[in-house]
Amino acid sequence: MAENKQTHEEDQFMNSAPVHNSDAVRHLYVHFPFCARICPYCAFYKTRGNSADFAAFCDALAIEAKYAAERISLKLETIFWGGGTPTVLSTEQLTSLLRLFAQTFDLRRVSEWTIEANPGSVSAKKAAVLRHGGITRISLGTQSWEDDLLYLLGREHNARQAEE
Repeated sequence: MAENKQTHEEDQFMNSAPVHNSDAVRHLYVHFPFCARICPYCAFYKTRGNSADFAAFCDALAIEAKYAAERISLKLETIFWGGGTPTVLSTEQLTSLLRLFAQTFDLRRVSEWTIEANPGSVSAKKAAVLRHGGITRISLGTQSWEDDLLYLLGREHNARQAEE
């Protein structure tokens, strides 16, 4: 019975009337609710997640992106992938999502595409994939250059690791 209710609610959402508005959406925020570690100071919704959660999120985001592109007037100028930490996803998952956005949305007007990251979640390879995929800005959550403060904040990195 619960399965039917969930399916009905999903159908209602996905089949709701298209949004037609003279004011097109110009700025898009996508919340990635995953972090490698839960920092005690952070008030944003997040979870550690696992590979199955990451895959399910990517699948759901693909459905929602296609829905938005079909039903909402979009003239995107900026995209912000925040969280959480989007870069905890694998390089392959990020590549797939970047490709999905390029195929689903008109990105010609996008002047800034930001992704949040932590020093420990971005390798040179991942940074190159992000750049090649259209990301123009990485917001790197260093938080501090003082090791004692980083430890107090529950960060995974120290100042030297952040600098590297």
